[in-house]
Amino acid sequence: MDKKGFLIEKAVLELVLTIIGILLILSVMVYAFGLVSTAQVKRNAQTSLDILESRANSLQEGKKVVAKLPGLCKGGEDKSCDWFIAGWSKTEKDIPEQHLLKNVVCVCKGQYEDSFLRARACQNIDSCREIKEASSIIIQKTSFKEFMTDNEGRAIPSFKDYPVIGFESNLIQVEINKSNGVVSFKKV
Repeated sequence: MDKKGFLIEKAVLELVLTIIGILLILSVMVYAFGLVSTAQVKRNAQTSLDILESRANSLQEGKKVVAKLPGLCKGGEDKSCDWFIAGWSKTEKDIPEQHLLKNVVCVCKGQYEDSFLRARACQNIDSCREIKEASSIIIQKTSFKEFMTDNEGRAIPSFKDYPVIGFESNLIQVEINKSNGVVSFKKV
């Protein structure tokens, strides 16, 4: 009886240790995958910024071009994407400090609901590029679906416009237009 009890305890202990080992391996794999996917999103953001900069700087007066940019957000029903395209003209007062006296287009991650939050999200020196051949920059306003709460606590959808272009999980198209020195960006 003692020997059987010892063997059962040993088998249970081995099973528990095996399960713990498997869980540790799985958690390390999930963590590593998260790091890889985060690095890929950052590379896609830099690629998007490279495309926007090169297309805008090479655009001739009176012309327009469509830039195709990779998605930066999770797929599915997750609507919490916080990657966006913003831009500032050198004369604007709320431009991120690192980009004063420059016309810039930026690909940023953060909140965009007001000008201070947008500028703060784009503070990273690598998140913006100068558009040298522009007298000013315009980002066409995009409508975003938001939910307000009524007096009874029910969510009511509403739309708000912000001067940003939001990224999605799939490819987005941005039209870049140059007219009278003004370079404008709008989602197609």
